[in-house]
Amino acid sequence: MLKNPKILFWLAVLVIAIILIGPNFNPEGFKVVYSNQTGLRSGDVIYKINDAKATEELLKKDYADVVKIETSRGVVFAKPNGTLGMAYEKVSSTNLNFGLDLKGGTRAIIKPVNFTENGTLEQIMSTLQTRINVYGLREASFRPLWYEGQGFVEITMAGGSGSELRSLLERQGKFEAKIPMLVDTLKLDKDYPIEIINNNTVKIAGKNYQTGESIEISGVVVKLENVMNGKANLTATVFTGKDIEIVYFDPQRSRVERAGDGFRWSFAVQISNAGAQRFGWITNNLDKSFDPSAGETYLSSKIYLYLDDKLIDSLNIGASLKGKPETNPSITGGSSTYESALKTKQYLQSILRSGSLPTEIQIIQMDTVSPKLGSNFLQNVAYAGLAAVFALTLVIIIRYRKIKIIVPMVAVSLSEIIIILGLSVVIGWTIDLAAIAGVIAAVGTGVDDQLVILDQMTKKRKQELTVKERIQHAFFIVFGAAGTVIAAMLPLLTIGFGLLRGFAITTMIGIFVGIFITRPAFALIAEKISETGD
Repeated sequence: MLKNPKILFWLAVLVIAIILIGPNFNPEGFKVVYSNQTGLRSGDVIYKINDAKATEELLKKDYADVVKIETSRGVVFAKPNGTLGMAYEKVSSTNLNFGLDLKGGTRAIIKPVNFTENGTLEQIMSTLQTRINVYGLREASFRPLWYEGQGFVEITMAGGSGSELRSLLERQGKFEAKIPMLVDTLKLDKDYPIEIINNNTVKIAGKNYQTGESIEISGVVVKLENVMNGKANLTATVFTGKDIEIVYFDPQRSRVERAGDGFRWSFAVQISNAGAQRFGWITNNLDKSFDPSAGETYLSSKIYLYLDDKLIDSLNIGASLKGKPETNPSITGGSSTYESALKTKQYLQSILRSGSLPTEIQIIQMDTVSPKLGSNFLQNVAYAGLAAVFALTLVIIIRYRKIKIIVPMVAVSLSEIIIILGLSVVIGWTIDLAAIAGVIAAVGTGVDDQLVILDQMTKKRKQELTVKERIQHAFFIVFGAAGTVIAAMLPLLTIGFGLLRGFAITTMIGIFVGIFITRPAFALIAEKISETGD
């Protein structure tokens, strides 16, 4: 029997499925999800840190010196200047990709406030994907949804918290750097004298402007705040998010350092030539002043950083930068704790790296799923499976009185589950509640088909048939039932979405595995048992 091609094919597919699932009975280490300080790549596995077995405590610990990290790619030495600054997860015991329902995480549905076309959703998903990845929440997936002509985006994220995801989503990401100045002549590409008309009006470049109005001269946007002492109080926008070409993450240009009782964070960015030119022009309008408390000479005004029109920080401008186009400025800030400083730095880096959204978004729904719920569900499924095996055993004993057939029935059903899971790894399908429901439905159909085969083999007929003829008649019923199930799943596959589509795909995979691989193998085993008798 083992030499039969159908049995060999079944066993070969089963072995391949087990290899694809890749069971790891002793998973060790932590897999890197994201890292911007240590030089590690996504997917690297960390085994030891400074010759000690890697633990979550060591991964979260602050380091001041060089750290030795033993990984799947060899030994790596890093100087993180604080924590290792990475997102990680425990090494999985299999290659299966479990969904949000099973391993926990956050799901959000967002709505563009000003939705105009399909491209808006694509741009939103691209921007948010970059933003979330840079922040370190790498396991996030995006899917467009449609309802009555309105576009939505569903975001599912394994790891991280709902508050972190909300803070990243709610920001449109409009970044601006502004410098206020009190002048009677605006120095840009040339001098623009300012004529004071009254306390609310000035004339610049031959045009009158009132308080609150913005002026664009030589590519520089300047807002008239008020008139003071015969001078115009102007606020110039020197940088915007579009001017930021590169956000640096390397330890030399992106760090968190202790400063007094708190921590100071900083990171460098590369500005476009146009932005650098605006900075040089505007700073040429400022005076130099000595700060005795700091012992440094600064320009007379600070540069103010805004995100979505909210002030996030203000920085002194060194006197040496007066009138100079600056292409690599640093953005800095402070916090009372290291964790807060690191999160703030990563948050701003992610916003600046991703750019601004094409429109404001509204969070319609946000749900958080505990990983414990998923583990409890899998445990309940296992208990239900054992109960089903017990019930099946009773049915076989009572109805057919063939104890020998119980083991191959259970073995073939389990192999069907393994093959379905192996195929899910091949196609990259996520195992979620819908997929498990599909597996259960497919295996249930398989058990039913096995009972049909047994019933046809043992059924008494007026016209005696051989065992092979009875099996052929059984397969006529099996294929008919499979066709009915597939026909029922096709509408869910084509017009369904989300859970419905996942259920349909998994069920259809299970049906095809059954009729082409496991049912023929079971029929041969049952035939052999029938020939040998109890």
